[in-house]
Amino acid sequence: MKELRLLYDCKRQLICSCFLLASVWLGAQEKIQVLDEEGVPLIGVQILIFGENNGFITDELGKVSLSKEEIVGKTLVFQYLGYEELELAISEQSSFPMTITLQSSDLLLDEIILIGRNNEKKSSIIGQVETISARNLEALQLQNTADILASSGEVFVQKSQYGGGSPIMRGFEANKLLLVVDGVRMNNAIYRNGHLQNAMTVDHQSLERVELLFGPGSLVYGSDALGGVIHFRTKNLRFCADGIQRNFNASLSTHSVNRGLGIHLDGSMSSSEFSTYTSISINRFGDLRSGQAFRPQEFPTFGLRNSFVETSSTGQDMISVNENPHLQVGSGYDQFDIIQKIGYKISDQFKTFLNIQYSTSSDVPRYDALIEENGLGELRFSEWYYGPQNRLLLSALFELDQQNKLYDRLSLLLAYQRIDEDRINRRFGNINRIFNEEDVFVNSVNLDAGKLLFDRVSISYGADFQFNAVNSKAYSENVISGEQLNDQLSRYADGNNTLWNTGMFFKTDWYSKNQRLKLSGGMRQSFQGMKLHYVQRDIFEWPEHYYDGIESQTQAFVWNFYGRYSIERSTIRLGLGTAFRAPNVDDLAKIRVNNNEITVPNVDLSPERTQNFELAYQFESERSNFQIVGYQSILKDAIIRDFFSLPDGQTSYLYEGDTLLVTANSNAALARVRGVTLSGNYRLSSTLRSEISVNITEGNVLDENREVSGPLGHIPPWFATGSLLYEVGSWQSMIRYQYFSSKDINDFGGSVDNPDLATPVGSLDYHLLNWNITKKFGEKYMLQFGVDNILDSFYRPFASGVNGPGRNVKLLFKYSI
Repeated sequence: MKELRLLYDCKRQLICSCFLLASVWLGAQEKIQVLDEEGVPLIGVQILIFGENNGFITDELGKVSLSKEEIVGKTLVFQYLGYEELELAISEQSSFPMTITLQSSDLLLDEIILIGRNNEKKSSIIGQVETISARNLEALQLQNTADILASSGEVFVQKSQYGGGSPIMRGFEANKLLLVVDGVRMNNAIYRNGHLQNAMTVDHQSLERVELLFGPGSLVYGSDALGGVIHFRTKNLRFCADGIQRNFNASLSTHSVNRGLGIHLDGSMSSSEFSTYTSISINRFGDLRSGQAFRPQEFPTFGLRNSFVETSSTGQDMISVNENPHLQVGSGYDQFDIIQKIGYKISDQFKTFLNIQYSTSSDVPRYDALIEENGLGELRFSEWYYGPQNRLLLSALFELDQQNKLYDRLSLLLAYQRIDEDRINRRFGNINRIFNEEDVFVNSVNLDAGKLLFDRVSISYGADFQFNAVNSKAYSENVISGEQLNDQLSRYADGNNTLWNTGMFFKTDWYSKNQRLKLSGGMRQSFQGMKLHYVQRDIFEWPEHYYDGIESQTQAFVWNFYGRYSIERSTIRLGLGTAFRAPNVDDLAKIRVNNNEITVPNVDLSPERTQNFELAYQFESERSNFQIVGYQSILKDAIIRDFFSLPDGQTSYLYEGDTLLVTANSNAALARVRGVTLSGNYRLSSTLRSEISVNITEGNVLDENREVSGPLGHIPPWFATGSLLYEVGSWQSMIRYQYFSSKDINDFGGSVDNPDLATPVGSLDYHLLNWNITKKFGEKYMLQFGVDNILDSFYRPFASGVNGPGRNVKLLFKYSI
């Protein structure tokens, strides 16, 4: 990274070196050191005296010696590729030696940020890619990962409960969207079709950045990446050239809207051969208060928590009146995260990295279920919560940079994950608490290679393998006696369930001689197998062949082609391709005996597939970057639940005298998703920058003639975000505005959009206005103050079961050494 900047500066460095030699005279010399945000010295920074042709260059330690007499009363301008230009006035009171920290520039860093599984430069990726940098993460001072995604202005986030957040990209959600952390797939065998809250288990305070890769990503990542990929990058390990560098950060944050408290500690140490990073985060989120302004007058009770259930020590349930209906009683939770990374440089070509992550929580209330009412208008559940959300990740990464006939770079990533996902509920007045407990164990291997064949032709290729084991059980417990009974159906088959998938991909990139045209294309072949085992129990009698085990195998072939043509400051991008999502254990083996229906496995279930088209125009200048992207995806063989038949042809199943209609997940639906995204940023001055984004998505179910037959689920209403960022010296301030439009109830895509949790006319539009200010006191201290939802607007996001936060006054103090 530093070498790229040195190449950029080489010509100007020769000129400025002459000024440096001329400036060294017998007068008093004062030292200035220039560092990046991680405290690493920046070599070759240009330091100019404003209004003069005099300049200086920092040495290999990021230092430069200046004559105090020459610079007092003048302004120094610090310039460095990939960093914001900094102006600093020098006075008689200025103290030396002086340390300057440059802030990375989102506009310029496109050339050097590495994105995705293959660590490509962001500027070389043709498809739509956005990043949320560590700098923006710190400036926004948000409470969790879901809120960070929502703040991007590019992703819509649905929330069933406060301790959750299900992202939507280009109209795709849940298991049609791929989550990745540090190169490891988070999607596993039980990722469902509804709403997923697993992104919350990634510690937002340890993130280096978040990468949003829009559109089909199956070529490189395999199954699930229909709408895009969200890649969470935790803090990178760095090696220093000389000596030992240490860094420590401690922060304390508070939030008024939920009486939230956050404590974060992290530290790093690096040498030329060894590097380590440790992060610990403790967060407490109290019950969330919703806004009170702009409530819908035609629905005066909508979103109010007028009552809640309390249980006495004897196990008796009682309805209690909520004295503050805007306080969403039963929404709070706690979370604990720890990360340990260790890196070792065996040689300049060979590096190894160990990554350990553990996230856990208290019980997380399922708020939308806690406010659910029965037909009599009474609360249905006394308890409904997820057990502690535990996620363990162990990974080992080996990187080799060595040119030979097969590759220039080679990486091997080995990973192990364990995920606990438990559901516990108890109906009002019932003394039996029901437990559904799922444990998922995932082993994975990723092998990636890249090779520059010629000056303008490169290839990348790789293979991956993932093995999932799922254990599922269910039981009930008497809340008074503590007696446990095996009288409940498990969520999935209660034997040993396994799923494996593997794939290989090949991708090539070509540049024209003048670099104006780039073409990129590739293909992938994937295979998947699944085995399900049912245990014979008295609670339910399955067809006899189920106990022998059920097997399913699928395969998928995908391809894509992208082209980009640039002339002067304009760029046109075109993308074509396919993607797929292979059915998992949740699709095939979820057990449902509900009313008069029974859901059974369908071994012939095949992957969902999309055909994708994307066209974009982008304009870039030294001060601005604007783009408009249009896209369309045709979803084929979409998985829906439909009437089915058993292997003997029967469409009903007799159990204990009851006749149950047989249903199963089947490939039946055809759908179309299309939309437009507009985004841009503009630097109004050296201290003021603006950003804007608008997202419009439309989705419809199609009939056999490809005519619209109804709305598609998971399609959010259009939304827009705009912000102004002001930076001068040690001060930074941001004001941010977001607008979310309404969606008519008739445009909801069925039960997955939770129409019962919206108003009778649908989801309502709302505005959010946020403000943050940051002040740094030297290199050690930082204070942040902010107000989110300044207007205290009441709102409930589309398809969500919990109201959004009301006015939130937040404060953060950070200490760094």
